[in-house]
Amino acid sequence: MTSGFGQEELAAPLPEGVKAVWDFSKAYRETTPTREKVCINGLWRWQPASASDNQVPAKNWGHFKVPGCWPGITDYMQKDSQTVHAYPSWKNERLKRH
Repeated sequence: MTSGFGQEELAAPLPEGVKAVWDFSKAYRETTPTREKVCINGLWRWQPASASDNQVPAKNWGHFKVPGCWPGITDYMQKDSQTVHAYPSWKNERLKRH
């Protein structure tokens, strides 16, 4: 199973040598007779949204590392070390408020 997007021009470019792998069959798994855990670590497509958005956008996706701290937040428990690969049209967006 893949994400169905497939067209990299719909997302922000990643640095040289960095690739977002969207192949569910390659995810790490732990399986028991009654449960399965699937690791979702990696680069995920993401973009800021507003409360009035009522559909999933078709383009202008950025990338966000999972797991990771939310960007723009620094306090005594966490340091903002997240790299968000922003799509050019929203790279100046204040992500802390999303």
